[in-house]
Amino acid sequence: MGARIVAISNSRGVAFNRRGLDVDRVRAAVGERTPLGEIAGADAVTNAELLALDVDILVPAAMEGEITSRNAGAVRARLIAEGANGPITPLAE
Repeated sequence: MGARIVAISNSRGVAFNRRGLDVDRVRAAVGERTPLGEIAGADAVTNAELLALDVDILVPAAMEGEITSRNAGAVRARLIAEGANGPITPLAE
């Protein structure tokens, strides 16, 4: 549909590539339990940097309370699609 996935995270790290991640390579690496920050063709970034990427859509989909009043001002996504239960705290909204 034309979307480009530029970053993905899990409990083992964050993978980022501004031109877009190779989804098949990411899927294989996750299956092999390779830390996301070690995937070929991707750069490792911190979770704080991930939330502050200049992207069209940010999908916080794993944990609650990821976007708080302390880091909400750094979020530059045009749309936040909440996939987790309460990933944005009330004060951050």
